[in-house]
Amino acid sequence: MNQGGTGLSNVGSNGSFLTVANGALAYSSLNSLLTQGAITGNILPNMGGATGNVSNVVLGDPNNRFKDIYADELHLGADSLYVNGKEVISDVSDVMNFTTDPDQSLKLKTTGTGNLFLNTDQGTLFLNANNQLSATGKGGIVLTVPSDNASENLNITNNSLNGNITLNATGANSQILDSALQKISLTAPLLELNGNVTSSGTINASNISGTNTGDETQTTIKNKLGIASSTSSGYLTSADWNTFNNKQPAGNYQPAGSYALQTTTINGHDLSNSISLTQPILARK
Repeated sequence: MNQGGTGLSNVGSNGSFLTVANGALAYSSLNSLLTQGAITGNILPNMGGATGNVSNVVLGDPNNRFKDIYADELHLGADSLYVNGKEVISDVSDVMNFTTDPDQSLKLKTTGTGNLFLNTDQGTLFLNANNQLSATGKGGIVLTVPSDNASENLNITNNSLNGNITLNATGANSQILDSALQKISLTAPLLELNGNVTSSGTINASNISGTNTGDETQTTIKNKLGIASSTSSGYLTSADWNTFNNKQPAGNYQPAGSYALQTTTINGHDLSNSISLTQPILARK
């Protein structure tokens, strides 16, 4: 029995209770515990058969419930808080768990202009889902890393095999806008731009391949084509052009060499049995 409190145990007859009043034990009815409808002392459970500091006394039962309980502060032990027969809050290994029954949803909701905050002090805020994580904001969604911590990144990573990261703007006149104070870096084995590309500044690129879009320079075009050879098509170098341009016009040429004559006279002039050509000549058909 705790002195200074009102210990209740149904040990008396006719519904009387054993009480402590001014340090003395006495039996009294429940009405005598009330002064103008109020209990004047603490209500403590009987600790007979208790486990540690947890009594076996139960306040109400599933078939006999109090309608409302009003309290300035409600202190619960290490066990769970149940709502409508469902375990909602539990403390397991110093981790507070907010749960519900299998296949039932759990919602944190505010109404009106009230905001909903999830804050950590120095820890990390984890949002984990075994299926999908979906976020919808009718007024927009903002992800911000504050400026008071330098060199902190905003990372979006997809480690899924064959998984993509897709940015879509499907509304009328919608755009995807990227801006940075220093640079935007895109790194991939293959970078595809399907559509018109407009730039107000200089574009520096290397290892570019694909269809000519009309905005390449002479150097980039030459790099794409490569130099022509006997086995592959490409562009003609200035040296090759000079060689080609200095060739004689097309015709039926007899190459240089020694040839046996079919006749020994031409217009009555004697010819030797053979003739040597030091330059190719154009033969008449």
